[in-house]
Amino acid sequence: ALTATPFVITSCRQELDINVDPNNPSQASLSGLLSGSQVGFAFALGGEGTRMPASIVQHYAGHRAQPLDYAQYRITSSATDGTWTALYNTLMDMKELENKAAASGNQAYVGVSKLLQAHAFSVITDMFGDVPFSEALQGRTNITPAYDRQENIYPALIAMIDEGLAALSAGTETISGDIVYGGDVAKWKKYGNSLKLRLLNHLSRRQPNAAANFLASNPSLIETSVDDAKVLFGSVASNANPIYQFDVLSGRSDQAVSSTIVDKMKALSDPRVSAYFEPVTGN
Repeated sequence: ALTATPFVITSCRQELDINVDPNNPSQASLSGLLSGSQVGFAFALGGEGTRMPASIVQHYAGHRAQPLDYAQYRITSSATDGTWTALYNTLMDMKELENKAAASGNQAYVGVSKLLQAHAFSVITDMFGDVPFSEALQGRTNITPAYDRQENIYPALIAMIDEGLAALSAGTETISGDIVYGGDVAKWKKYGNSLKLRLLNHLSRRQPNAAANFLASNPSLIETSVDDAKVLFGSVASNANPIYQFDVLSGRSDQAVSSTIVDKMKALSDPRVSAYFEPVTGN
């Protein structure tokens, strides 16, 4: 009799998902969101958030193209689109940082994110007045957020700062990815208190005693340049100072230093003249 012996043919198959790029993760880490938020805010504030306002107050003088319009106060709604978009984009990253940190119970990152958001929102409302705030940063959930009145935004920002400071005090985690203070919680608290004092000063006509009362509580504040909150720009084109990118590296040369600020500082014998400006050479 013949007996049939079964046999099994096996194959080795490797699963490959060619739609997933390992070099571009779909989920950002807390440290990545923090450093990205800081860089984004620095470029938004130092670039679009500076060029137009600096022309309006005559630190810069535009002599052609858009900067000339700014210098002559011909400002259209489309001219401010870049500033608006840059600031709200970086706020979306800050909010994502807060949400992810809160979900993981990381109070240190929650605290830093709230302070950064309060700073960014204060810049936006100072520039534009009434802006989306209470319904902002919801992404696709709400693409037409209501505008809040500035008089309601300011108290909310001060409350946000207090929440951020409380979270920093409660957090015990190490803050990594921090290119501003290197994870130094004490310096973040100085930043938060100084930001709060700044906003209270802005309210001095409405609340004349608020800043003095806060100072009486003896908060830790930024008192030397060592504690300044700053992002250092690089020396290559991709990470250079955004004003330098816009006007020098681009070859546009659309703006220059305004004689208004130079003449005023010279009249006051301001010692910063030689640090701020260089003499014109070759006529």
